[in-house]
Amino acid sequence: MIQASHPILHHLIQSLSQGGWPIRLWVYLMPFSLLWVSSDLPFPFVTSKALLITLWALMGLTVMMFHRSPIRVTRFDLLLLISILLGLLTGFANGNAALSFYSTLERCNGVALQLMLFLYLLLLRNTKLDWRIYWSVVLFVSSIVWVDLLIRNGPHLELQVASLLGNEAYLAGFLMLSALASGWLGARMPNGWVRWLLYCLVGVQIAIAVLTHNRSAITSVLLAIALLYSVNFARKSIRRQLWVVAGMVLCALLLLGVFFLQSGTFHDLAVRWDQSFRTGSISTRLDLWLAAGRMFLEAPIFGAGFGNFLFVFNRHHPGLYAKNPGEEWVDNAHSLPFEMLATTGLVGTLPWIIMLVVLFVAAFRRLRDHPTDRWLFVALLACFIEQLFVINSIPKHMVQIGLMAYFTQDLPPVRWPIRWVSRCPKGVWLACRGGVVALCLLGVWHLALAPYHSFRLFNELRFDSAGTSVKKGRVEAYFSKPLIYTLWPKLLLVSDLEQAAQNGHPPFSKAYVATLIALMRKEVVKDSGNIKARVALGRLYLMSDPVAAEAIFERVARDAPNKPHSYYYLGFAQQLNGNARAAAASFRRCLDLDIKLTECDRLLHLSKADGS
Repeated sequence: MIQASHPILHHLIQSLSQGGWPIRLWVYLMPFSLLWVSSDLPFPFVTSKALLITLWALMGLTVMMFHRSPIRVTRFDLLLLISILLGLLTGFANGNAALSFYSTLERCNGVALQLMLFLYLLLLRNTKLDWRIYWSVVLFVSSIVWVDLLIRNGPHLELQVASLLGNEAYLAGFLMLSALASGWLGARMPNGWVRWLLYCLVGVQIAIAVLTHNRSAITSVLLAIALLYSVNFARKSIRRQLWVVAGMVLCALLLLGVFFLQSGTFHDLAVRWDQSFRTGSISTRLDLWLAAGRMFLEAPIFGAGFGNFLFVFNRHHPGLYAKNPGEEWVDNAHSLPFEMLATTGLVGTLPWIIMLVVLFVAAFRRLRDHPTDRWLFVALLACFIEQLFVINSIPKHMVQIGLMAYFTQDLPPVRWPIRWVSRCPKGVWLACRGGVVALCLLGVWHLALAPYHSFRLFNELRFDSAGTSVKKGRVEAYFSKPLIYTLWPKLLLVSDLEQAAQNGHPPFSKAYVATLIALMRKEVVKDSGNIKARVALGRLYLMSDPVAAEAIFERVARDAPNKPHSYYYLGFAQQLNGNARAAAASFRRCLDLDIKLTECDRLLHLSKADGS
């Protein structure tokens, strides 16, 4: 074992002993940020990683500025940066620039975290990496993840506990990508038994991914392999096998016509599939995609605004997705192309498509000269195939950025006009680097350290069992301070308050409810088109002022006519106000949209009894 690993250690020592070793070591250690989970934060598996990758990327760029090495930027990097900035532009166009900048932390569908991943790409681009060491680190991190999971899960065949990455979907995707990177390492290993050891690790990672019962990650890899070999088959044998290729094309067109041109038929088949296999993923995804299409048709140029899917979706809700009144968290379209079209329109989608074309052209060229890269090419292809059905989480995004940097490493750097360089003295460039360092250090505080402190305080506040008067004061003090983005913590407090009321816990004081109402009213004034904020405000009024709640839900039902919960809450408010007939009509409309809402059916019978 020592003799076999000696060349790897030799390469590692040689790599770190060269010039620029601090930034190289920094990049090699970045994947370990995926292992940090803080119990002090809301949504700990994703919030922890978002804050740490932000801190790591900004500090890495600071180290690179101090190193004073020339920064290499390719046209692919510029396209990626333009795509991110145009996403922010759609937020300005829709009046929600703060939401577009920060958005949700889980799916990287905000400008801030995408900028951090862009900086990660620049660090990979401008560091003389030994890619064998880098992918070995990714393999080591994935091994820590699944070993920890097996230890905590015990002898159960079905993995029942969350991994260090979060739920089973995050785990399966990361393990499948890591398995392909392990295969790439094995194909490049000269020592035979080390190669087979890596192949065994590939098998273990795939087996654990299968145990998660997550279909998207496994299916995307299988489709990527099939697509790769289909292209090779068509390229080599298209003349001899022309009839086979023509038959495949005709079958694909026929399926396209059956499934997509008749959306009702496709939806019925999807529902039957879900009922047969006890899933709800196929039919619900179709609902989300149809809603995303309506968003795009409503605003085809700028879309609904980057990161705004969570709030605009309620207006286009088809009435077939939510299964209980508390199901409000639909934060993305579960498809990256539909998400881009719905939230950024043509302004953000077209540069994104051009970027993908440049990426895969560069990847095909490298694959032609380096056949062993087919392992990593399948991983890159699987990333984007999977994003046709889901939006990747932070662990998979980090691996995806590494794959992008690997396949675009042969692209020539952008050559800036010589007159720009000659006219600026050396001191100006040093001042620019100093400005970048200062900006990064400010970002470290504003985007990483301050949010960590703020989120930790919020988690303490959220689960504080102090008296309601004391908690009221703490809530007011917390939200009086400037925060990154304060709507989603307020929504969590509203959900907690409603859950406590439903579970029969001691009622909160009127002063505490009034505090939350004041906070949500500010959000509604700030963004009047945000239906989710209005629904949360109406739910608070149901506890204190049913007349105001009825007025709010009347407007919500008008703006979101396809959402069953609009009529559920409206009928509830009307019943509280003694208007039994109107409440019965609202509950009937709710059941017409979603017959699964049994609570709505129960309230309908109560309203009929009150009316008679």
